[in-house]
Amino acid sequence: MRSFPEIESTVLINLKTGFSQEFDGIDLSVSPNKERIITVERYIDEENITIWQKQKEGDYQIVYESDPSELKAHLDSYQNRDQRHSFENVDIEWRSKNSVLIDFYYLINETDDVGYRVRFSLVKNASSSEWQMIPIK
Repeated sequence: MRSFPEIESTVLINLKTGFSQEFDGIDLSVSPNKERIITVERYIDEENITIWQKQKEGDYQIVYESDPSELKAHLDSYQNRDQRHSFENVDIEWRSKNSVLIDFYYLINETDDVGYRVRFSLVKNASSSEWQMIPIK
């Protein structure tokens, strides 16, 4: 049996200035140019992806949050109808400042190492400046 905290967050602190900011989620990755941060929150049977954009003042503001129904529908297409698989890990890889790969890993049984990966790409559309989630099958 696994336990899940009610709220997951990460606090980043600038050691030179003392400025700190709290981010929802514990899986956090900073873009190569430090302009964006992506976080993944995990709850029981639910995940959420958030992208934060650095502001002139030095803080980060949310510019994208995954649509829970869209994300859940894609993740559920990999799940067995009779059994929920155990979330094991997430990998976040920045491909460029406007492109991110996110891999969710699930165990089929908690007692062994057999599992599978569900992959998404998040891409910032150059013409509209909107982020788009693209499931990769």
